[in-house]
Amino acid sequence: MFASTPARGLIVLAMLALTAWASALEVVGQPTATGQAGDYVTLAFHLSGQGDYEYEVDVPEPWQPLSRSGRIRVDGTGFVSVTLRVPRTAPADVRAEVTLRLQNTESDADSAVGRGYVSVLATAGVELLAPRELDGVISEPLELFLLISNRGNMADVFFLTGTAGMWDVRFEESEVPLNPGEEREVRVLLELRGNVSPGYRNVLIVTATSRNDPTVSARTFTESRFYDQGAGPTTKKRAAPRLNLAVGAR
Repeated sequence: MFASTPARGLIVLAMLALTAWASALEVVGQPTATGQAGDYVTLAFHLSGQGDYEYEVDVPEPWQPLSRSGRIRVDGTGFVSVTLRVPRTAPADVRAEVTLRLQNTESDADSAVGRGYVSVLATAGVELLAPRELDGVISEPLELFLLISNRGNMADVFFLTGTAGMWDVRFEESEVPLNPGEEREVRVLLELRGNVSPGYRNVLIVTATSRNDPTVSARTFTESRFYDQGAGPTTKKRAAPRLNLAVGAR
């Protein structure tokens, strides 16, 4: 027995529909990656289907993929790699969504959307700025200022410690809380504990240490020369500042 002409037409249409369904593109799974600020990370989107496709990558600001578009041939299976850099300003523990949109170059009906995610690791970082050289008077306390900056991507508290030989080191505040990207000027006072001769040279060493990650710290060195009142420079001179930067992840 043979099927009638209308029946054969229905069978052909069904087979074509089945073939089209079988070859429609699908993005398999949702790739994930983790990275700290400044890292390059890659998401591999696995594909199942048949045909030539153009694709576009969408990411939230300020994220930037190395390439936002491309073309791929899928023969049963394939994949698209999306590489992007974790922004320096990305907050800790953020989960950024990366969207991949694909369109068959010959069929508007054949398209797919995939999503992947990048998690940002917490990073501690500190930057410390201090004068390189100062002149002071032996009989007077010596005052200077430090600039401390949070270069991590989470709120942190930085502990300040200092050594200066025969001088006591006193900080306006020895624990400095800062939000990511925030900076603050801190007053430092040096007071002599004994007797020194005019022209005496001293080195102040200041260290700023992260509470979030104690392995992350920055250190500066300031050289001071001391004179009797009226016997030497009376103006505190400030040469090029000394900068120290340290960054770490946890």
